[in-house]
Amino acid sequence: ATAEGVYADARDAINRGLYDVYTYKQLVWPFLYSELTFNTTRGIINYTKPASVKKPDWNSFRLSRVTVGVTSITQTAGVATVTTSATHNFLTGDYIELSGADQDGYNVQNASITVTGTTTFTYSVDAATVSPATGTFLLKSNTLTTAPLEFVDKDEYNKFYAQTVENFTSDSYQSPAFVSRKPSNDYIIFYPPDRVYQVTYWGYTVPERLSAYSDTHLVPEEYENIVVDMALHYMYMFRDNIENAAMAKSRADDGLAKMIRVLSPFANNMVTP
Repeated sequence: ATAEGVYADARDAINRGLYDVYTYKQLVWPFLYSELTFNTTRGIINYTKPASVKKPDWNSFRLSRVTVGVTSITQTAGVATVTTSATHNFLTGDYIELSGADQDGYNVQNASITVTGTTTFTYSVDAATVSPATGTFLLKSNTLTTAPLEFVDKDEYNKFYAQTVENFTSDSYQSPAFVSRKPSNDYIIFYPPDRVYQVTYWGYTVPERLSAYSDTHLVPEEYENIVVDMALHYMYMFRDNIENAAMAKSRADDGLAKMIRVLSPFANNMVTP
């Protein structure tokens, strides 16, 4: 049900209190600094920043080693068929590492694969290996491994790279090497990718406003009293109780000072080139 009256005021006060904590002095709290991933699309260089990401760490962008969940492994006549839990984005001729099978014949360090579907591929094993495989499987790409993406500011991109990148044809697509920032804070990943790559980076995120009863916040439990004091400050202000509002704000400020001492948040410029 929609909150009304004092309940709506309380919800708004809590959300304002949370936002004040999340954005205090534009510090980047460790509990809001998250590792994020997205996949590239062949030939596409422009990618949209998630709304919750307020400040990407531009120096942290990298192509990351792909790990894919495995649903099943079977083999017939020395050909193992792997079914993955999601689209694997592998290509025929890629190399994979697979471990965790109870039947050691399926475990490989650097096997070449043949793609047979978006969630299936095959590789060679000993024909005597028991089928189906059991165990807790871990599948990694040896072809798509970790490589940093060098940050290029937008002026440098426009001056030295934009025309070349925009004139790329499909036969010249290749592994990306750079990331640049658009004025909107969205991402340019280039060179134009020749396939799907997984990009990993760190970013400062601010959660959406609380709305539903089951919504949760990210402030550590030991500092929740600061959010309460911030919310009380706004509740008292709603009711023109200036004295109690000031007292609640003072308690919140004291708590925030303690948070800074204990958590050592990143300065704002640590995630901005």
